[in-house]
Amino acid sequence: MRFSRRDFLGGVKTAAALAPFVPFLNREAEAAPASTPIRFMILSTYNGAVPAQYWPEGGETDFTFRPGSTTEPLAPYRTKMIFPMNMKRQRSGGRGHESAFRCLWTGAGQTGSGGGFGGYAAGPSVDQIIAKALPAGQTTFPSLQFGVQHDGPGANPTVLTVMTYAAAGQPLAPESNPYTMFDRLMIGSTGAPTGISKDQLEKLKVRRQSVLDLVRDDLKALSPRVDRSDRVKIEQHVNGISEIEKRLNMPVNAPTAGANCSATAVPMGIDLKANESFPELLGIQNSLAVSALACDRTRVASMQWSRGFSQVRHTWVA
Repeated sequence: MRFSRRDFLGGVKTAAALAPFVPFLNREAEAAPASTPIRFMILSTYNGAVPAQYWPEGGETDFTFRPGSTTEPLAPYRTKMIFPMNMKRQRSGGRGHESAFRCLWTGAGQTGSGGGFGGYAAGPSVDQIIAKALPAGQTTFPSLQFGVQHDGPGANPTVLTVMTYAAAGQPLAPESNPYTMFDRLMIGSTGAPTGISKDQLEKLKVRRQSVLDLVRDDLKALSPRVDRSDRVKIEQHVNGISEIEKRLNMPVNAPTAGANCSATAVPMGIDLKANESFPELLGIQNSLAVSALACDRTRVASMQWSRGFSQVRHTWVA
């Protein structure tokens, strides 16, 4: 018996609210592999890597990962991967960081205006070329741009903070605020919270954040109708979204500066600018990106960890 995502959602009483948070089921993908969406995501990190701990050993297809290397966790996916080395990359203008950054995903030169250091890229990035080639209306968002402190300390000029472009001279700034991105994904508007007041947004957020708890009984009732792998997949997905919600709403501890320093009230949430918040923000943004792709909210995404000329200090590394 074929049991699709639509069949599954049809049996859930709050299907409209839950739909954005339920992934495609394995059985649906197996029954109709041609209709399973293909996703595209680019990821860039700007503090580099230790070459000896990054590159695998061996030939083009028979390579192996060194034990304990940073890429060893990718071993289960080895047959689906390539590790291109010594590729030439386009550079345009002076200054190494800036000239390489604007060309990173565009392969284009500089416009000569905007953004500083010779201007923005003179063409679109590959993710936007793909996004525009896809049929319109298939997903809520044609593409999503995630960031992690891309606009942190020293983020000047602007050309250093953006890696994707809609067209020549049209940078697409990533969203490094997980609260804003979470609201955007929950509301389902490409311009969220456009047209929604702050009070309305908070009420909507509270309702949406509790929806998963409300449908747990329905999920349990339907679980006998799906195979074990799909059941595990659904539970992992639901738990993952719940963890994102919890982490976003954790209070920030008030700092103390001595016996006479009284703790003051602080807003709920994470300090988005603190260097020490980088690992936590990275984990949340990664989870949001995976959820957006798994739920088919978009099929094209980019993830930017920091920026060109990054000043993130990895103080948490032993």
